[in-house]
Amino acid sequence: MSFTVKVKEELLNLSRFDNSELSAIIKMSGSLGLTGDGLTLSITTENAKIARHIYELIENLYHVQPEIKYHQKTNLRKNRVYNVFFGSKRQRNLE
Repeated sequence: MSFTVKVKEELLNLSRFDNSELSAIIKMSGSLGLTGDGLTLSITTENAKIARHIYELIENLYHVQPEIKYHQKTNLRKNRVYNVFFGSKRQRNLE
C-alpha cells in the first residue's frame, strides 16, 4: 500500500460530514457541466473509498442521492476512475 493511500485512509477515518471539506474536494476535483437539462456537477477520483465518502457527504449534507459511475483507464495501469455525478434535477433540492 502506497504512502498516499495510507494518508487518504487515515484522513477518511478522521473526517466528519463538513461542508468545508466538500467545498475543498469540489474545488480540487470537481467540474461543472452544462446539459440540455441544466447544470451538472462531477467529481472525479481514482480511489473508491474517497468516491464513497464524497457520496456520503452530499447525501448527508443535502439529503439527495448522487450517482457514482466508473470506467477503466485504457493505459497500462488500468485503474478505475470513479465519477460522483450530481445532475440539475437533483440540484433544485439545494436551493
